[in-house]
Amino acid sequence: MLRAIDVILICGLIGSASWTYKVKYDAHIALERVEELEKKIIAERAEIKLLKADWALYNSPARLQRLVDKYRDELNLVPLDPGQISTVDQLPPLRSERIERKSPMLDGFAEADRTVKTGSVPLAGGLKSRKIN
Repeated sequence: MLRAIDVILICGLIGSASWTYKVKYDAHIALERVEELEKKIIAERAEIKLLKADWALYNSPARLQRLVDKYRDELNLVPLDPGQISTVDQLPPLRSERIERKSPMLDGFAEADRTVKTGSVPLAGGLKSRKIN
C-alpha cells in the first residue's frame, strides 16, 4: 500500500505538471498575440508610407497650380499678398537683436560684470610660465 507521504508527493507532482503546462500554454498564446501584433504594425507602417506618398502627391505645387488654373473662375482665387498675413512691424524681433526689458520685475537683476576675469580669459599681459623644481 501507498503511504500518505507517497500520495502527497504524487499529488504535488501532478499539480506542478499541470501548472507547468498552463504556464507553457499561456506563453504560447502570448507569443501568438505578439506575432499577430507585429504583423499588424508592419501593415500599418506600410499603409502610413502609402498615405504619406498620397499626401505628397496631392499637395505637390504643380498639381495645385493646375487645379487653381482649372477652377479659377469658380473659386475666385487671387494671388496671396504678404501684407494679408502680417506687416513687418508685427513680426517678432530676430534673436540677434537685443530685446529691451520692459518688465519692472527684472529691474532687480544685475547686468553681467564684464570686468571680472575668469579662467577661460587670458590675463592682461599674457600668462607667465612657472618653473617647477
